[in-house]
This record gives sequence, C-alpha cells and structure tokens, in this order.
Amino acid sequence: MLATEGMLALKKYGVQPATAVEVINASSGASLQVQRLPDNVISRKFAYGFALGLMHKDCRIAGNLVASQTPGATLIPKVVTLLGEAEERYGPNADYTQIARLLEERTGITLG
Repeated sequence: MLATEGMLALKKYGVQPATAVEVINASSGASLQVQRLPDNVISRKFAYGFALGLMHKDCRIAGNLVASQTPGATLIPKVVTLLGEAEERYGPNADYTQIARLLEERTGITLG
C-alpha cells in the first residue's frame, strides 16, 4: 500500500510509474513491493497470487497483537481498515493487489 501511495503521488507530480519503479529499484529504496508493481498493478493484471481475504485476516491477527502490546500504534489499524474496505468491494478471493484499485479510486489517479 505504501508503494502504491508513493507511486500515485509521483504520477500526480508528473513522474511516470514505470520510470519511478526503475529508478527506485536501482537505488536503496528497492523493495519486493515496488518490484512487483509493474507486473501486478501497472499492468492491471492484479495477479500476485495471494487472496485479499487472507491478507486482511493476517493483518487483523497482527493488528490484534500490536494493539494488545502497543495500544498507541496507528499504522496497522489503518491498514486493516483499508484491507476490509477492499475486501468488501472486490471480494475475499480477489488478489490482494486489488487494494491498489481502492487507493486509485480515492485519489482519482490510475497507475496503469
């Protein structure tokens, strides 16, 4: 989600997502999430191979642990909420990369 939000901001700023991915992946900012954006989000395939419902479940479990140990945490609750909204919209069997569509809709910017 963070990689997608960053790409959305860069696109609005005028940087093409493919260019941004190439530059980021050649730098210390490289990550699996950024590496997977072209094949799964920018291409519009949304086919990473992991179900949105499972990602939501896993993050809920992690969120419960974090809340019990560090009640002031704010990031995981927001992630769980966004995943829940995406699961409602696209269904539990949708690929988890569909979360990018929800973020695109909210910003009015499309990466692909």
